[in-house]
Amino acid sequence: MTKKYDIEQREMRNFGEKEINNDINVFIGRESELKLLNSHLSKASKGSGSFILIRGEAGTGKTRLLKQFAEDAQYHNAIYFSEKFDKSNSFNPYYPFLKVIQKVFSNKSEQNKFDELFPRLETRVPIENKFLDVESFYHIQSERNLVQQKIVSALKDASKDQVLLIEFLDVHNAALTSWQFLHYLSHSLLEQKIVIVLSLRQDGRISQPTQVPLYADVLQRMNREGLIDIIQLNRFNLEEVRKYLNLIFPRSDFSSRLLSTLFEISGGLPDQLGELIGFMLGKGIIYQQKNIWFNQEKIDLEFLTTYFIDDQIRSEVSNQLQRLDDTKISILQYAAFMDTHFYPSVLAHLCNSKRHLILKELLSLQDQKLIYEEKDGNFYFKKAIIRALIVEQLSEKQKTRLRKEIVKAIESTNHIDDSQKIYLLANLYPQIGNISKAYEYLYKAGEKAVKNLAFPEAVKFYSSAIRFSTNRASQIPPKKAALLFLKSAWLNRVLGNWEESLKQCERVKSICDLETNVGLLNQILIQEGLTYFRLNKWENAKKCFEQCLATDEKSNLFDRAMSTYGLGNIYFEMSQYNLAEQHYQSALTAAKEISSKYLMANIYNNLGAIRSIQGDRLNAIALYSQGITLFTEISDNYGVARLYNNIGMTYADENNWQKANEFYGKSLSISDQFGFVPMKAITFLNRALALSHLCKFEEAREYNFKALRLLSRLKDELGLAEYYKIQGIIEREQKNWPQAELFFLDAIERYESLNNQLGCAETEYELGLLEFAKSNLKQMRIRFEDSMARYKLLGIEDKIDFVKSKMEELLKDASIINK
Repeated sequence: MTKKYDIEQREMRNFGEKEINNDINVFIGRESELKLLNSHLSKASKGSGSFILIRGEAGTGKTRLLKQFAEDAQYHNAIYFSEKFDKSNSFNPYYPFLKVIQKVFSNKSEQNKFDELFPRLETRVPIENKFLDVESFYHIQSERNLVQQKIVSALKDASKDQVLLIEFLDVHNAALTSWQFLHYLSHSLLEQKIVIVLSLRQDGRISQPTQVPLYADVLQRMNREGLIDIIQLNRFNLEEVRKYLNLIFPRSDFSSRLLSTLFEISGGLPDQLGELIGFMLGKGIIYQQKNIWFNQEKIDLEFLTTYFIDDQIRSEVSNQLQRLDDTKISILQYAAFMDTHFYPSVLAHLCNSKRHLILKELLSLQDQKLIYEEKDGNFYFKKAIIRALIVEQLSEKQKTRLRKEIVKAIESTNHIDDSQKIYLLANLYPQIGNISKAYEYLYKAGEKAVKNLAFPEAVKFYSSAIRFSTNRASQIPPKKAALLFLKSAWLNRVLGNWEESLKQCERVKSICDLETNVGLLNQILIQEGLTYFRLNKWENAKKCFEQCLATDEKSNLFDRAMSTYGLGNIYFEMSQYNLAEQHYQSALTAAKEISSKYLMANIYNNLGAIRSIQGDRLNAIALYSQGITLFTEISDNYGVARLYNNIGMTYADENNWQKANEFYGKSLSISDQFGFVPMKAITFLNRALALSHLCKFEEAREYNFKALRLLSRLKDELGLAEYYKIQGIIEREQKNWPQAELFFLDAIERYESLNNQLGCAETEYELGLLEFAKSNLKQMRIRFEDSMARYKLLGIEDKIDFVKSKMEELLKDASIINK
């Protein structure tokens, strides 16, 4: 039987007999937080997993709380694993997750299983230094989904017999892709024996401020969905400082001045409080006699303040640096420009020394509290101010010299991981003005990001590379620059940055002779066509796809299939369903010939949508079933999200709003997890409509407003027309008739400008219902007849019959009421 762990007894260690030092390592003031964390482990043992975020400014005790929690894990039969996010791995966002899984398999002596599931990601998605075709792009997109699902599957499998406690540190350094995946994990592991704890520094000292809205947005969604418990660590109050003192010094007789002094100078930060007490012990301000602790009667507040105020810390550190020998100074100067951790092999080369001697120097610097060693064996600056002071003391000429020497050493060493080397050089070369090298390594960093399925991070590196490629002094060959622009166009389109995608396509055109390179021309035309389609500029998109098809035998079969499929999508949105189906069937034949499951699945999905609109529900479901089988085989989560949305629309056509809302919820869950913003906007609209029919008007307004926010950002004119139509329905059902009419008329105007007859027909019908609510039967009949006329143009007999039946029903009801 396991002995109950006594937290109080553990905390009351005999600190009075310990050796005096400058680090008071006591757990205090976080008992309620620790109790909450342990409760999550108890729930996990019963199969209810948790996601927890511990956040607070630097020094509030996050690390200490996590250390204590890890110690307690053994009493819950939990296995503990820890990894940290390093900004140098921004183009490898799954690295911390894969490291955890590797540790899990190693713990079970199943390393081979890990190697089978996760060969190096870079080898999974081959990207050669040539122009990528559209098919390769889609392969990469599908690969990302497969990796994500394998990680989840491996974690679920590992937690079958034992609780897993997984700790991710420094998540403020995590890339956008990592945050999106964390959101996905929070959905996927709720019913598993897994507790995942994130540690977030919240004091503004974030290495890349652009990350702030990224994690803030994801956290807001996770919190709103009830997927994460947030523990906010604040500074100690005066009473907690008193308790801290009493636990460290159980036998003491301190003056009242000591407590107020400690609180005033430390600001209530646990870490600074510990350092301050350690300093006072070392200076004899706090001392022991006959096993009782006392403090000096006169506490020199000015002396203590001098030690702890930032300006004085600078002076103290500066003096400390001046006392170092040349070797140690050189080590710190070089390390200050490496941006991440210290690299002993590189430092040995730079200092003309041996690696083991450099390690000895690093340990000495650690003893002097200038640097520290992490569990992974890497060394870091103890405080940011140390790095800042070192850099400040150098002239611009010295900085440039140091950077050039570091670059040369990194280039020549074989002791640094390739990813780390690329990251360092991608950051250093731009700072020393070497344009060609800056372009080369920024491009390589972008490649690493794409190969590791980190699309937002790839865009960042490619964008920086583009700035150098367009520099007047650039000697980048046009073909290499064109490849960069084309990849950037694809990534920006996938991420919803459509205007930027078109801009990159134009850049390719400006530097290449497309008349002699039909393959490249087709790549651009397809990217432009797909992007114009997302912007609802259908005539532009149509011209692109038709021009691609006009190249006849010169274009490959996949390009032709994609162009034909693109035309099908345009006709679908223009409500020309017969033409849409013809193009889909033609594209399907080509897709089968080249065994493109991705394209086949999307075509089945769209054909199902046409059948659903035409009222052929059984065939619609059959086509959806074929699509979902293929989407599942290729792990295409976006496709699955679309499919759920379309099934919801099928139920909506049958007025089964409860089932429609259920499937919209499933679609939204996937879109939210993976950051499919355009898909999420569409699902918000559909869910708002379903909720309005379920008379849940406040929720309907909420989802419609969410859709408006995203649609405005995406400049989705068709989506905005849908927004106004649905808002009109909500206002009508709540008897806000003047507002409802304005929204409906605005929707019709927008649909007309887009030549979308289906949207006009649907809105005319809704206006008919509004006129009936106002008891204006003449106008109701006019609206219904206009709706039927539009449906007749579209050849949708099922809808004509429905509107006619509804009109007759309402006229009959009105007749009965009048009698």
